[in-house]
Parts: sequence; structure tokens; C-alpha cells
Amino acid sequence: MPNWLLIVMINVILLILGCFIDAITITLLTIPIFVPLIVAHGMDPIWFGVVFCVNTQIGLITPPMGTDLFAVKTIFNIPTTEIIKGVFPF
Repeated sequence: MPNWLLIVMINVILLILGCFIDAITITLLTIPIFVPLIVAHGMDPIWFGVVFCVNTQIGLITPPMGTDLFAVKTIFNIPTTEIIKGVFPF
């Protein structure tokens, strides 16, 4: 399997999981599976860590759960529609 295909598959899995599960749970469930795959394919684990963090955060702002959206709404007292407009490009 080419490296790019492995990364695309991992990214899709992380984005789907991010819609329903929080980042800590995703990390605990997937890192023991993904890191050996990344190392076996000769990719840098530090680079994968950055990609992993970005993908889990993008997953946390996507519906249906959007846990980060609710946190921002509560902290800054901003309407949900304004927050969704701001994160829509991501």
C-alpha cells in the first residue's frame, strides 16, 4: 500500500471518529494501532503526531456532535450560527 493511501485512510477514520468521540478517547483507541503502521511504512512519527492532532481537532468541529463548537459557544457566548460560519472552511 502506498504511503499516501495509508495516510488518507487514517485521516478519513479520524475525521469520522471525531464526529462522535472526543479527542482523548480517539487517541487512546487509535494511536496503538496507527503508530506501528506509520513506523513500518517508514514515515516520521512526529509528523504523524501533528497530522493526528489536526485531524482530531477538525473532527471535533464537525457535526453532528461538534463538541468544540459547544465549548466555544459556552465560553464566549456567541450564537452557534456565527461559530459555524467561522469554521465552515475547515
